[in-house]
Amino acid sequence: MLLRNTIANYVGQAYNTGCGIIVAPLYLLYVPPEEFGLIGLFLILNSTIYLLSSGLVPVLARQAAIFKVKGRAHADEFFNLLRGIEWLSVVLAVVTLAVCLVGADWFLNQWLKSDKLNQDVGIYSLQIMGFILATRWGISVYSSGLAGLERQVTLNQINVLFTTLRWPGGLALMASGLFGIMDFFTYQAIVSLLELALTAALFYRAIPARRRADQGDRVAAPEERVAFMTTIRNNLTFTLGTFYTVMAWAMLTQYDKILASRSMSLELYGYFAFAILVANGADRIAQPIGQAILPRLTIYVNEGDDERANALYSQATQFMAIASLSVAVIFAFFAQPVIFAVSGNSAMADGGAVFLAWFGLGSGILTLSSLLLILQNAYGHIRVHIHASTLSMVAQVPLITFIALHFQAYWIGIAWAAMRVLVFAITAPIVHLKFSGIPLSRWLLRDIGLPLLGAVIAGLACLAADRLMLQGDLNRWVVVAKVGVYSAFVITTAFAFSDEGRRMIARLMARTIRA
Repeated sequence: MLLRNTIANYVGQAYNTGCGIIVAPLYLLYVPPEEFGLIGLFLILNSTIYLLSSGLVPVLARQAAIFKVKGRAHADEFFNLLRGIEWLSVVLAVVTLAVCLVGADWFLNQWLKSDKLNQDVGIYSLQIMGFILATRWGISVYSSGLAGLERQVTLNQINVLFTTLRWPGGLALMASGLFGIMDFFTYQAIVSLLELALTAALFYRAIPARRRADQGDRVAAPEERVAFMTTIRNNLTFTLGTFYTVMAWAMLTQYDKILASRSMSLELYGYFAFAILVANGADRIAQPIGQAILPRLTIYVNEGDDERANALYSQATQFMAIASLSVAVIFAFFAQPVIFAVSGNSAMADGGAVFLAWFGLGSGILTLSSLLLILQNAYGHIRVHIHASTLSMVAQVPLITFIALHFQAYWIGIAWAAMRVLVFAITAPIVHLKFSGIPLSRWLLRDIGLPLLGAVIAGLACLAADRLMLQGDLNRWVVVAKVGVYSAFVITTAFAFSDEGRRMIARLMARTIRA
């Protein structure tokens, strides 16, 4: 099941990420640059609220994974926690919507640089974004429940369906020539509402029928109310800690991107947002592995099976390093060709290359840091992450603010990537000392170092080969082919350098010889 879930997560994540990257630039064919800037702002805000809402994910996913194993013995705690998280998501959704409704006028006129954008269009678009973002809280809750129950194939089918409706469907709407940007955001709101309804329905179908009838609004008996409050108290520290760290994480990873909207024109911000969308690929390409292993790692930890937990953690580290660090190397060495290959827009490629290089590198390091959080979540103790996030936030927010106000924008990316390296270097030894049976040196040098070494060697070889080729105004599809070959070579080399990769290659060769 773990392999099936990982494959399903990869297919779903690849489709969802690729769909956004490929389709987003095509909107420039049908909307003015400043309206494309609104779409770019929507991408950044959607990523931010997605990250914030993920604060509810580990809590419910962890309880769902335990409930899947223990069944009736854990049913009360699971359903009580589910009810509490549902109410919390409703409150957060209302707050999100209220902020966007009330603050849209100020944000458009006092924050954004949008002289060419119609006021009514801008305010309506920002307000309807609020409704879309509000639905994300509920979607994340029920998605995390499906993931914890290891129904990740179903979850990815939902994601693929609604990604198709959201991006290619929205593009078809705009391409018809009958609809404008306001209609586009209204359509996005309808799609999000449908996604929330379907995800909730499938989640409740996936859980046992034993207490499905209890999920109504009936008044609970006194002993059930005590059980409910006991469950909330038992999980309060972990829940608040997780949510706080995610809020801090959002400040660390999204604050700089929202701040950039203050210092750029809305037109230029659209190009910046697209570069960030591509850069996030270094993180998102490895997310499916983390999503797949968290429930299983939680089960091993709760069963006290340290040997299998350590083996799974080591394997996951190697595959996440292969995926994320290979992509980060490609972005760092070939940022301009990558953006041109996916967008076909030379101005976007030239303007966004420096952002892709640094933010892509930072995203690769961020993925490795997420492994440390996964390990802490499996044990239900995230105090190290809380302290690290707090100290990082205290240091990074004023630093990024100062750089944004006094230096060119690409220095934001440099500082952000440097902070990711520093935080990882400080927290990795502490987390491994407390939670992992794998020696830190072996984890860094073997599980991470070998794939990174392979990726860098392959990247430098591709860079040298690229310098020997004739440069000039290359056809987009030639650039696509070149980037594809370079990417395949870097990823394959990183895979071959890893222990797990060499083991898989050896098994494949042995089967071939026997055949």
